[in-house]
Amino acid sequence: MGRTYTLLTYVIFVMTGFFAFRKSIRKNECFPYKWYYLLVGSIGLSAVMAHLFHNQGLIVSFSAIFGAILTYLLLLFLIKLNIPAEKYMQTIRRFAYIGMTCYVINALVFPAKIIGGAEFENVDMSRGIVRIGLPLVLWIVLLFLYSLNQWIQSRSQKSLYCAILCYIFIILSVTRQVILLSTLLGGLMLLKEAGWGKRILVFAVAVLFFFVVLPRIPIYKTMVSLTEDQVERSQEELPDIRLMGYLYFCDIDQVNAYTRILGNGTPHNSSKWHQQEALNAEKNKIYDVDVSWAAFYNHYGLIAVIALLAVFLITAKRCYNRQDRHISYWILYIIGTAFASGVIWFQNQIIEILVVIAMAYAPKRIHSSSSHCQLPKNEK
Repeated sequence: MGRTYTLLTYVIFVMTGFFAFRKSIRKNECFPYKWYYLLVGSIGLSAVMAHLFHNQGLIVSFSAIFGAILTYLLLLFLIKLNIPAEKYMQTIRRFAYIGMTCYVINALVFPAKIIGGAEFENVDMSRGIVRIGLPLVLWIVLLFLYSLNQWIQSRSQKSLYCAILCYIFIILSVTRQVILLSTLLGGLMLLKEAGWGKRILVFAVAVLFFFVVLPRIPIYKTMVSLTEDQVERSQEELPDIRLMGYLYFCDIDQVNAYTRILGNGTPHNSSKWHQQEALNAEKNKIYDVDVSWAAFYNHYGLIAVIALLAVFLITAKRCYNRQDRHISYWILYIIGTAFASGVIWFQNQIIEILVVIAMAYAPKRIHSSSSHCQLPKNEK
């Protein structure tokens, strides 16, 4: 699947680049170009660090980060294309439904796997149901927040049903941080528009739900037991694998102060360094996809982490208005889940993130020149 996504990235890169540079569109004044260029430049500079401190050839080191550079350059092309935000949202909605459909198909034919590769191996039943994997989960969460925001504004039954459908699939993902953050951010969005009376009522209902209803649901009980077992094991035997991951990537695997600031670079599959890192990961059960903020820091350095966070937070702040608040909440979801997942490390999920960032700076409608980040002075 990795090669498939890499090939897809190249195809998308060529196509968007071709159409972007055919358009003569003025520079988007809202987009944080300085932070963006600092991010891309830091990723590029990490290849030099790999050559200097890990004895990996310079050309090989640049080859290892080539896919990452192209992926982030897609954002620049999408910004230049100036695609209307409503077109982005239509596409995201359709792909979210496709992701749900793929989940249902794989669940029906389990243990075979029609969509996504070979049959399931080492089936995970630790959470009460089979953990199949929910394709395009980032866009499903975005559609959940978008539909919830639409329902808050219009009380549309269609939006409410869409939000409920998305939330059902979020639960079926049986991924704790996805469920927790989606629930928390969705609840905050509801409370944001409610008066104090409704807030107290919602709080009372939430307390009743979490302390009376949820403990009776088998899936919830199983996931709570799994979490308690992991905490107990970390206290009695070995530290939590994610805590070990942060310790390893942020400290143990650092060569010097330069690699902390500019990164270690990315091991190429053909290098001895890659083989050594793979052996360490397998031996200690430490994987970059479990702690993507730590992996991002390890590979690209502190400057790249700050630059990426700046792009996220500037976008979230500029989109924090009544109509587009779902984008701000979704970016907070990305920042949060990245601490304990590979959300900013998997190439396909990075593309999903960049598409939403581009949507945040796009004109709202087909015949509009104003973008999401341009708010009226009296807008809160």
